[in-house]
Amino acid sequence: LWSGRQRTVDTYSRVAKDDQWWSIPAVQRRWNRLVTGREDQDHYQWIAERHLPACGLRALSVGCGEGARERKWARTGRFASVLGIDLTPYAIASAQAAAREAGLDGVVQFQVGDLGDPSVLGGQTFDVVIGEHSLHHLSPLRAVLTALRDRLRPGGLFLVDEFVGPSKFQWTDAQLDWINRLLPQLPERLRRRQDGTLKRREYRPSRLYMYVNDPSEAIESAAIVPLLDELFERVELRPYGGTILHMLLSKIGHHFVDGDAEAMDWLERLAAIEDRCLASGELPSDFVVGVWR
Repeated sequence: LWSGRQRTVDTYSRVAKDDQWWSIPAVQRRWNRLVTGREDQDHYQWIAERHLPACGLRALSVGCGEGARERKWARTGRFASVLGIDLTPYAIASAQAAAREAGLDGVVQFQVGDLGDPSVLGGQTFDVVIGEHSLHHLSPLRAVLTALRDRLRPGGLFLVDEFVGPSKFQWTDAQLDWINRLLPQLPERLRRRQDGTLKRREYRPSRLYMYVNDPSEAIESAAIVPLLDELFERVELRPYGGTILHMLLSKIGHHFVDGDAEAMDWLERLAAIEDRCLASGELPSDFVVGVWR
């Protein structure tokens, strides 16, 4: 086995497929509704309008991947600079090319680096730190968040869009029960993976599987919100579910992308069930958007 860091880099150097819930436009509109109250407004513009000064901010984005989120922050017009840091050379090269193509390379910059190495950022401080689907890959989380807090200027903001569900994907009995009751009700054609196999159940992965596949995955995800609340002042927190839909639709999400009428009807029903479970407190939200100071 090669090093844990190298396995993480290898995992995020692969090309993503459109078979996950985040690729589904109707799911993205639902996130918008739950976070901002409007299906046509995402959290970038919503946070910019509610919490960010008019312009001139300097931001650090942690685990930026291929830079799509950083480009969205740049387009809000609030930032003089957004610096994205990531371990993966492939992702950074893609991010740099995309920023140039979009004409945003004057605002958005990217570099390969490990935030555990103090020399990566030198003595730089920032008005905003951004953690989007990256914090759940970082450990030891208390030390990481403390170091990021030290990078924030007084009054600076920590903007978060994160998976905060069970650490190491150790799904709860309650959510697995719901997923495995609902999954067999879907028509078989909507349960076919891209390789043609039929999805019958969702399982709690073994810790060995998680370690071998990607040792960083959800390593301390359940601790993210408690530690942010301890180390920062909470300004706003907006849950957007995923406790059922995330894993129920895993590997079969491609059936729900193109507006197929039967698939959209099923998706609406599944989302309504998740909404009821969240509203009643039967299930917590596995994903949140939040602002801390």
